[in-house]
Amino acid sequence: MNRFLKSSKSLGLNKLNPYYYYSTPKKNNSKINLYNSNYLEKSPSSHIKVFCKFRPLNEIESMCSEKEVMKIESSKNLLLKTENLSKSIQKFTFDEIFEPNSHILSFYNKACKNIVSNTLQGYNGGIIFYGESGTGKTFTIKQIIPQIINQIYEEIGLSDCEKELFKIEAAVYEIYKEQINDLLHMNNINLNLIELKNKRVIVNNLTYYEVNNEEELSDIILQGITNKI
Repeated sequence: MNRFLKSSKSLGLNKLNPYYYYSTPKKNNSKINLYNSNYLEKSPSSHIKVFCKFRPLNEIESMCSEKEVMKIESSKNLLLKTENLSKSIQKFTFDEIFEPNSHILSFYNKACKNIVSNTLQGYNGGIIFYGESGTGKTFTIKQIIPQIINQIYEEIGLSDCEKELFKIEAAVYEIYKEQINDLLHMNNINLNLIELKNKRVIVNNLTYYEVNNEEELSDIILQGITNKI
């Protein structure tokens, strides 16, 4: 762990509005809304969007002459070939489908960018990767983390409070076999969820680290990924 990073047990967020940060130094305790600008023209949709991202065949699959069982019919429709050719081909529809040769920025801009922006403005948001082992989940996550970090600091620079200093803290945890574990302190395991009076749910005793720049935030997240079970 970087010895210059400061650990704390709470985010220090305003309980009435947990998406306000406080400016530093301490002599200025005025409340700052990081994203008071009109980045969001309207409230984000509450429904879940589902994207499908393909990876190319790996070296072993290519050597074994494996054949793809999926066919991309359009940017939203996917065809699945069944083992029994007498049966009709199954069809699935997604919000968008990304081909194996699609660039990571194309995927990020369509599937992730708005979620990050909306979250920074106070809306709940999450990006969930689902798939079998070997489908490229971790690989894709490691690709989008730098994009998320860059966007966070870029939007801070575009905020109305350009002359203020902002405090950013980060934590990394996993839910494994119905147990919550702190991935930055490996002995801090089996943590509990607590619902606050404002109905916000937090992970009790989860450790947060104050980060001062993009590099430190990246190091924190990548260390957490490395420590996962």
